[in-house]
Amino acid sequence: MPATAENEVVRYLKGAERQNETDDQRREIRHALEDLATLPPAELRKKRYADYSMKPGQWSLATLLHKYFVPPEPHTIDEARLYEDAQRPEARASVKAQIAAIDENRHAAP
Repeated sequence: MPATAENEVVRYLKGAERQNETDDQRREIRHALEDLATLPPAELRKKRYADYSMKPGQWSLATLLHKYFVPPEPHTIDEARLYEDAQRPEARASVKAQIAAIDENRHAAP
């Protein structure tokens, strides 16, 4: 990855506003973020998450992020880079900030 390219996870999640309506949705988002911070790219590509109605196995991780988060600037997720970049420390910091926002019942990460 070129030094000038911004981390895909950071680019999408840093300062993003989370939009969810139910506690079940919030738990699903948190579960996906924990996966993003801990699982290797090959596993992340295979994972599927519940949709808005909590029907399991409907969305990829990138789709879930797109459905529930509004980034500070419009941005389409590069799914391949998302999973690769998730392993980097700056990505994990952005994910941890979003998890903290969920745990503190805030809708935006600092």
